[in-house]
Amino acid sequence: MLRQRLKIFVACVLVVICAASVVRAVKASVVSYHYRKVRYGIFDHSAIGEKKQITDQKKIADLARAAEKNYPEHYLFFAHAASVSWDGARTARDRLEFEKFNYYIGEALHFAKTALSLNPYGEQTRRVYADVLVETGNLDEAIDYWRAQVLEREYWKGINHDKMAQLLMLSDDPEHLREAVTVLTPPPNQNIWLVQDRALRERLRKLQKIVLK
Repeated sequence: MLRQRLKIFVACVLVVICAASVVRAVKASVVSYHYRKVRYGIFDHSAIGEKKQITDQKKIADLARAAEKNYPEHYLFFAHAASVSWDGARTARDRLEFEKFNYYIGEALHFAKTALSLNPYGEQTRRVYADVLVETGNLDEAIDYWRAQVLEREYWKGINHDKMAQLLMLSDDPEHLREAVTVLTPPPNQNIWLVQDRALRERLRKLQKIVLK
């Protein structure tokens, strides 16, 4: 009798586990479908050769919010939503649409943080996060983030030094400017650069003459 009850209990547990797995799989499939539709578009079989793609920035943010509840591991969705929301914030800023700006800049910051918590190596997302910090008046935080989370991890990439130089040159802190012209800029008699962008190199050389004179 006890053995039979134990078998029934185990069977019930297995049914619950299977049901939960099916529900999770369905949710993951729906989120993945929405991501493909947002990111690449889905072919509409009712119109041969026509792709249907979601491009509305508010809709993309809403779908990404839903994805957080249903499939919170989909960092690609959150990374894309961060980039789209950042684009929306810049457009709203340029048009002086402050309510929209506040909404999109908040979404961009949220999704960038979410994506980076899952994958701290997403290049585009790291740039979005740093740019959003600058846009919201947190330049020092952006500099500290880029130095600790990007340069220390991928020091060999020239584009990372380019971004660091751009951030430092936005600052009015003398220590940041000195870092830009000493750490990121070779001595005047040398020409071995970690910074790749030639125009940025010229700006750093000019700044070096002013800061170190």
